[in-house]
Amino acid sequence: MINDLFELGVRAFIERSLDNVDEFRKPLIFIHVGKTAGSSFREELADRFQPCENVFVDFSKVELPVTPEKYAAIMENNLADLNDNRMRKCRMVSGHFSYNQIVRQPNLAHAKLITFLRHPISRLTSSYQYHGSVAHPDRDAFKAQYPTFRHYIEDPQNINGMYRQLTPGQFADGADAAEWIKRNYHWVGLQENYVASVKLLFAMNGMRFTPQHSIRKSESAHAGLDASDRRLAEELNRIDLQIFNSFKERYASMWDEIYQLTDYDRIFSLYLSRRD
Repeated sequence: MINDLFELGVRAFIERSLDNVDEFRKPLIFIHVGKTAGSSFREELADRFQPCENVFVDFSKVELPVTPEKYAAIMENNLADLNDNRMRKCRMVSGHFSYNQIVRQPNLAHAKLITFLRHPISRLTSSYQYHGSVAHPDRDAFKAQYPTFRHYIEDPQNINGMYRQLTPGQFADGADAAEWIKRNYHWVGLQENYVASVKLLFAMNGMRFTPQHSIRKSESAHAGLDASDRRLAEELNRIDLQIFNSFKERYASMWDEIYQLTDYDRIFSLYLSRRD
């Protein structure tokens, strides 16, 4: 699990991942938290891990608006269909589902969980802008429900979204939730260090990585955010901030080494030269 990275260090962690043949055989499940560069990342995964399936809600085939309850019900049905009929053939599964939805499906529950995190206020700002844009099919209902960013961040459905999507809940605080994620997720990346994050994951799987798909970013600089809205968003999303900051702090001293080892296949040369 990703906690081993912080215990062992970068080189030992990657080498142990390469040694673990049984883990190699397990499929990846990418729990895609919205607005974390996940769409670009999903394409990078699909280029390398086939057969794969992206589990989604097809807005062209459902009556709008799509409430959170309707969305969850459709996703549950789609995951159950995948679990019963195709999961044993998949090397990778992705989608905007939650940890709690995954663990209810026995053929998905034992796969390797991976995800991306992003600074919660940047993520919220980007999400608000995207859902209110012409790019989103349900934008009219969204804009009617959330005429301002303040309305959006005050809705409980939008508070601590990473925490609610990635964990079973019921933790005392974000620090405890972050420790649980470290013990239960195979890999966790940070959008703010996208390339180094993905280079680490692919090195763990014996692969090189050079970005092939551009990161889709909406205008999300929260420097222009109203100060009172930002303070409120930070207060309401305290748990998400604690989770993000826990990973940011643990990764801070490792980014340079990740680049150093993964550039020019250095980690693979070192691995081959190691005497067991």
